[in-house]
Amino acid sequence: MRLCIIDPIGGIPGLLSSQSTKAQVIAREANFGIRGSIQISDIGTYDKIDSRWEVPHVEITLTASGMTAEYYQVFTLIGGSTNAPKSFNSGAINPTTDTIAVNNHGLINGDLLMIVESPGSTLPTPLMNTVLYQAFNATTNTFQISENGLTPVNLTAAGTGNFWLKYGNGMIGSILTHVSTDGITPVLITLPTGQSRRYEIGLNLDQI
Repeated sequence: MRLCIIDPIGGIPGLLSSQSTKAQVIAREANFGIRGSIQISDIGTYDKIDSRWEVPHVEITLTASGMTAEYYQVFTLIGGSTNAPKSFNSGAINPTTDTIAVNNHGLINGDLLMIVESPGSTLPTPLMNTVLYQAFNATTNTFQISENGLTPVNLTAAGTGNFWLKYGNGMIGSILTHVSTDGITPVLITLPTGQSRRYEIGLNLDQI
C-alpha cells in the first residue's frame, strides 16, 4: 500500500475527488516526494453485516525528497510501484525506434505508466498526458509504450523540454484532503526536504 501526494501546482489547490479517474490522480502525483509504503500483513476481520473485510489501521510515513513538498491532498495506491516519478527530457525520445531511455526505470512489460510534460514543454507526438499506457519491450534502461499491450505507439516526434515518467500500477483506495476547521477550506501542508509526515489509514474491502 502506497501513500502519495497530489501536486498543488504552485499553491493552487486543484483538488481531486473520489470521482476522479485513475489517470487524473496519477497525472497529478507530485514529482518531489518519496512514496510512503507499507506491507499489510494482517487481512483483518470480516464484517458479516456490511459484507466487507476491515483491516486494522496502518501507519504510513511520507518523506520529502530533493525539495520542500507542499500539498493539500494524499492518495492511497494499493499494489502500486514504490518508484516516485522519474524525470527525463526530449533527448531520451527516439522516434526512429519508438523507444524512451530512462536509466533504471524499473518497468516490466505490461506495467501501467503515464508521461506528463513539465510546464513549457511539449509531449512527444502522439502521446497524451491523460492516458495510462503500458510498458512494452522493456529493458533495464529503455522501454516502448503501448496502448493495447500488443504493439508499440509510433512516436513521430520527440517533443520538447522535460517530462515525467509516472507509475500507474495498483488500485486507488482513497483520497484524503487536508481542510481547515470549517471542513471545507483546503489547508496547504508544507514538508521541508528530508522531513517526514505520518498518516494513519483504515482500509475496508467490500465483498463482491
